Amino acid sequence: MKNIISEQDYLSELEKTFLLQEKRSKGKDKYKIKDTIEVTNHRDQVYISISEIYANHSILNIFKKSESITMIQGVYFSVKTKRILMAIISSRTTNFDANKLFFIDIVSSLSESLEGI
Repeated sequence: MKNIISEQDYLSELEKTFLLQEKRSKGKDKYKIKDTIEVTNHRDQVYISISEIYANHSILNIFKKSESITMIQGVYFSVKTKRILMAIISSRTTNFDANKLFFIDIVSSLSESLEGI
């Protein structure tokens, strides 16, 4: 990356992208960030965003009905290497709701190991 950006900068850019995608779909699809969570993991901060896509057309609609997909994304910025690490899990919203805490545990475990470098 040419410039160092923060996790908040990344999440703001994600929100702008979602608004643009919703405009492009002319209201047929809905994109929204439902929640953002900040967690501490091994002295490091991990930012979690939970977003939802509701599609009534496109590839998500292969079964001829509307589909709601929820994504959870963990974002970690390494001060040492100046890199953003991400973990993303996508699921049908009904499945996500049943396993939300498990998915949060997975993406909040993001960390960087510099052993052997």
